[in-house]
This record gives sequence, structure tokens and C-alpha cells, in this order.
Amino acid sequence: MSTPDISRAMINALLPDGDIWNPEKDGDFDRFLEGLSLCIEDARSYLEQLGFFRDPYNISEEMLQDLEKEYGIVTKTNVSVETRRMQLAAKIYERGGTGSPDDLKNALINAGFNVYVHPNDPAVDPAIFLDQSFQVTIGDPLNAYIGDPGAYFGRFGGYLLVNGPIIVTGGDEKEYNIPTDPDAWPFIFFLGGIAIRNVSGQLIEIFRAEIPAERKSEFESIILQYKPIFTWAGIIVTYV
Repeated sequence: MSTPDISRAMINALLPDGDIWNPEKDGDFDRFLEGLSLCIEDARSYLEQLGFFRDPYNISEEMLQDLEKEYGIVTKTNVSVETRRMQLAAKIYERGGTGSPDDLKNALINAGFNVYVHPNDPAVDPAIFLDQSFQVTIGDPLNAYIGDPGAYFGRFGGYLLVNGPIIVTGGDEKEYNIPTDPDAWPFIFFLGGIAIRNVSGQLIEIFRAEIPAERKSEFESIILQYKPIFTWAGIIVTYV
């Protein structure tokens, strides 16, 4: 069936039942319907193309890079365009798991991120691990210098990943407050390095994991795709 025939078949399918609606070949009504099908063909063809507008295998190389950025994939200039299209398609059309910590952990590990998923169960105050603060240690306040093992200045803590970046007034990214309601604490889980729990099973320490800074968007994109619904992720990593 040629392309114009598709539009004509669509029109024929919409006609009511009855002999009067079965036009004689090359009659006036038949010619009218044929002209109508030609008129709507451009619109039908345009809409058909829109269905492939974001198809990784049909978009331009320029748009390929834009879609890679959208899906948190770092553009790899050392691989072929065909390989990049395959990798992007795998990302777009992949299906998330069951929302379990194991599914999320496996997805991150498979992507090359060496991190652990720690459910907050039994629940403790997330602020213990996420509050941003500064740590200063000076072995000799009179003679401390940069590089001196006794002089240390650092920052620890983490941040909450909820549902992707939200830009607020001033162009800054919205920061979420750590819930103070204990009923909300079980809905926050942590992503970071290895963790230590006490004899009751509560988290008492979570070590930081290292993530390449250029892969931050990809890292967060995988978390948002696989994390259970209605949960927040407490990110305890260092971007290096």
C-alpha cells in the first residue's frame, strides 16, 4: 500500500455502513475522497515523523548529543556514532526494576559506580549523616601550614536527591530540608560507601564514596529511575 493509500484507507474506515458510502470507481464521490486523502496526507506524514523525533537511530548527530545530556550520558568521542546511538537507545528504552535496594545497587554497579545502598531501617535521624558542616583540626595553631598532617580543613555531610533538579528564584537549584518528623525518616535511604550499624541494626556511620564529577548527572539519573516511589535518596559521596 503506497503512502497516499494509507490516508484513503483511513477515510474509508471512517465512512458509515451502506451502499451509498461505497463510491463508484472514478466517480465524483470517489474523486472527492481521493482529493481529501491527498490533502490530509501532508499532516499525516508530519505526525508520523514526530513519532520518530526522539528515536536515537534517526536523529541528527547534534541532537544525539543533546539527548545524551538529557539522559545523563557523558558523550564519548572515542566511540562511533552508531555505538553511541545503541547506548542511548538502551538507556531510553530500559525498564526499571522493582524499586528494591538491590535493583538500584545493581544498576549503579553495572554503570561503573562503586556505591552501596543503605535503607534507613531501623530509622535514625538523617541529619546525622546529611547535615553539612565544617571540620577543622589544627595540631599546632602557631605553626600549622597547608599540607601539615596536623592541619585539616574539610567539609562532610551529604544532600537529598528527590526528583531531579528544580531551579528556584535567582537561578539556584532548590535544596530540600532534612525532615525533622521521625515518621518521615524511614522514607529516606542513603547512597555512599560502606556503612556501620550498631547491635540494634541502626546506621551509625556511612563512609563516603567517590564519583567522577563529570558523571554526576548520569549517577543521579540512574538513582531517580530506580529508586522506590515516594522515597528520598541521601547522597553521601565526593565528586572528584
